[in-house]
Amino acid sequence: MNNKSEGFVMSIREYREHDGFVQFLSKDFGLLNFVLPGYYRAKSKQGRLGIEFSKAEYHFNYRPNSLNRVIGGQLLDGYFNVREDYDWLVDCSLGSEIVIKMYQEEYHSFYYNSFEKLLRSEHRLDLLALLLMQVSKLHGFAPYLERCVVCDSSGVNSFSIQEGGFLCPKHSQRKDDRDILMILYGLSMNKVLETDEEILIKVIEILVNYLSHHAEIKITSWKMKSGV
Repeated sequence: MNNKSEGFVMSIREYREHDGFVQFLSKDFGLLNFVLPGYYRAKSKQGRLGIEFSKAEYHFNYRPNSLNRVIGGQLLDGYFNVREDYDWLVDCSLGSEIVIKMYQEEYHSFYYNSFEKLLRSEHRLDLLALLLMQVSKLHGFAPYLERCVVCDSSGVNSFSIQEGGFLCPKHSQRKDDRDILMILYGLSMNKVLETDEEILIKVIEILVNYLSHHAEIKITSWKMKSGV
């Protein structure tokens, strides 16, 4: 049966001699693996179907739990107006890596909509911070940000990745920037408090390390961000 679906090219790498191996977030079929025939050949006719972080329509004969093969399609949006922006590429790389490594079919709409917003938004850092916090909630290891995670004291002064939440002065060995703690608390309430970009980047770095630790995965794309 011939199928078609729009979605996002999350990643592409070489496969065999000239083909591409694509991880594609399909609107209708979830996160799929595709062979894109001849993608790496000179003057490939498939060149516009493998642009990373683009929206495309793929035609294929769907086989569940298999490596599907692209038999045609079209580019829907290459985001060429922002593609030369290094920060856009890094932010999309992080979003893509989170989706690929943490994807669960039952939360498909959440992942699909979150990534689509990220591609289009001018507030990508806000969206990445929210995505990281929401993913930790969906997977059952959201940080405890009401009180001290050890003694439930209301007076907190640091965040511990290992302990999984805020710590009070008695149980912490350092003092974190109050703005960072406030942003983390706001994110737990699905809000991004106004702050400067430098603080928000530090919060995202904390949440990347938190997700890496508790999900036992490696997240490498964020290392490309300037200053991290």
